[in-house]
Amino acid sequence: MREEEIERIVHSYSTMLLRFSMHHVKEEAQAQDIVQNVFMKYMEKQPVFIDEEHEKAWLLRVASNMCKDYLGHWWNRKRNHLTVNDTQFIEKAKTTSSVLDEVRKLSFHQRNAVFLFYFEGYSMKEIAQIFHVKEGTVSSWLTRARKQLRKQMEEEVLYDESLPKGSRTDLRK
Repeated sequence: MREEEIERIVHSYSTMLLRFSMHHVKEEAQAQDIVQNVFMKYMEKQPVFIDEEHEKAWLLRVASNMCKDYLGHWWNRKRNHLTVNDTQFIEKAKTTSSVLDEVRKLSFHQRNAVFLFYFEGYSMKEIAQIFHVKEGTVSSWLTRARKQLRKQMEEEVLYDESLPKGSRTDLRK
């Protein structure tokens, strides 16, 4: 594989893949390792692509699988993933942080669909192609994700510890 080709791939996709990986694993060092491993796999497999979108989809699919492998490992299920960066972010933007926290609670496929659709601007058709599923499946993932997020956010607003006791509604009863 030519060095220029590798440099082009790294330059074009490293930021996007890092954001994607950070969104899932929530640890910058691990996300960087995943991105590096994606590029190593690219060099090892030397895949041939139809076009740039196919190339991007392949890289995202590999990153997605590596994130899933990392999150599914027994050691990571026992660890708390809240990092210093997460804590600083929460202090700076509580509303955005609570939305991201709620997104992180979604199922793996819902989280991927939300990230690609809302943060990366992919269409449902493109997401379906990336994950080798029907467009209706992606639509279902997004619909269920929005419904779950809406419910979680409504509960958070209706049960706010910062409000005086008589002025809040506790939905957890």
